[in-house]
Amino acid sequence: MIVKFSLLRRSHIPDDRPRFLVAYNHGVIQLMRHENDSNPVIIKIPNMIISKARWSSDGSMLAICGLQTDLEDEKCMIHFITAYGEPLRNLLIPGQTITDISWEGDGLRLCAAVDSHLFFANIRLDYKVKKRKNIYYKLFQLN
Repeated sequence: MIVKFSLLRRSHIPDDRPRFLVAYNHGVIQLMRHENDSNPVIIKIPNMIISKARWSSDGSMLAICGLQTDLEDEKCMIHFITAYGEPLRNLLIPGQTITDISWEGDGLRLCAAVDSHLFFANIRLDYKVKKRKNIYYKLFQLN
């Protein structure tokens, strides 16, 4: 069963970056550059029942929420993955059922609907600061 079918329409996204998302509830996500992409990125999240998948506002990553069936008590999990399918972080949230997630407009915060509660998370990626010709750059890292 398809949980989410989404095409990210932003002009600033490079052509080689996936922008089309199909998420299946059995833990498989397909990322494509366009509808006829012959080489899609396939992401498999084992033991996960996906309830929602959402692009960040800039299209650089997506948040995937659902129930992690291999956990004992609190099973609500959000996986953060780059647009190219590389895992960034996992966020375990207390509760029994996660039904929805939503990004803030600038992509730095996320809201999750769990049971009868709303959880808010600040999203901070690891980065190093480099200086080159008197200009400082933030270089984001996966871990």
